[in-house]
Amino acid sequence: MVQHFLLPVVTYHTGASLTASTTGGPIGVYGGTSNFSLTGEPLNSAIIRSFTITNTTVPVNGNLNINLMVTKPVTQ
Repeated sequence: MVQHFLLPVVTYHTGASLTASTTGGPIGVYGGTSNFSLTGEPLNSAIIRSFTITNTTVPVNGNLNINLMVTKPVTQ
């Protein structure tokens, strides 16, 4: 069974944080040289979207078989 979790979208890009830096630009999660994802996903690694174990038992010294769906992080 694949479970999906949806988080509410929250806008953090408001108020004085838009122009409060020493250069007149944004501060906080929107400032600086790195990007920020509204989904909260880390932007420097792959994201596991689904993970399924395909064998219910594993013998001693056996293999655990899995199926993964991995994507790039959502940036917007």
